Amino acid sequence: MTTDVELLIAQFERPRYSQKDQSGQRDGKQYQSIRHYSTLTFDIREPTKTAAAPDAVTAKDLLADARAARVVWNGFHGFRAQATVTIDNQSETGNIEVDENGVATTHFKSSEIKDWVENQLASLVQHRMPADDDDDENVTYADYSANHPLVLSIALGNREDGSVYRIKDRMVTEVNRKAGPTHFTISVLEPEWNAEGKYLPRVVTLSSWKSGSEELRSNSTVRNTWRRVGEFDIPSRIFEVSSGNNARHVRQIDLENIELLK
Repeated sequence: MTTDVELLIAQFERPRYSQKDQSGQRDGKQYQSIRHYSTLTFDIREPTKTAAAPDAVTAKDLLADARAARVVWNGFHGFRAQATVTIDNQSETGNIEVDENGVATTHFKSSEIKDWVENQLASLVQHRMPADDDDDENVTYADYSANHPLVLSIALGNREDGSVYRIKDRMVTEVNRKAGPTHFTISVLEPEWNAEGKYLPRVVTLSSWKSGSEELRSNSTVRNTWRRVGEFDIPSRIFEVSSGNNARHVRQIDLENIELLK
């Protein structure tokens, strides 16, 4: 069947340029001139449209599958390490110990370094723990657009925080959530796969807004470098560039001599 595009193209002569004084031989055949033809290719797609999500998989099953594909620290008892921390031009080395709940004991002279490190380590452990029972989440599809870079959107309907996730290729690629006077978005820009085929966040962005407005309060990008220690993937480096409150900071944690607690 001839398409409308083919009929349109057939109405026009193909643009060409001839070199009539160029002759020669190719594959045993003589030629008297060389002709150059221009070629134009383009992608014809259906218009972008929002449609109902696939009926074959429920939103709850989709989320459960993505959670099952992430790295989870089962049987985690904590770890200790030596940490070199840099915030802008300030640097300090000290010892840290993190328990199974993410509570960190750190030894730094700078209160700014101490507070930031403990916050980072608590968040680190929290995001590697097994998911809580989700029977009350009332997971439903929020919207579906096959052309969105992060693809699928699902809503956790019964939660006061109004969580909306995006899922792509068995990964939670984005979390949108309310937290009091602010709402925030966490986007996983680049994952990393461990020896068991589970995914870890390598590059992540975190943006926060004033609730009910488009006023951006802060934005940060974090790059994690993971190291295998025993049966666990522990970050050997956490690097962050952040902006907010009329300031910009570059922060980094380097962990050495990582030892799991028994």
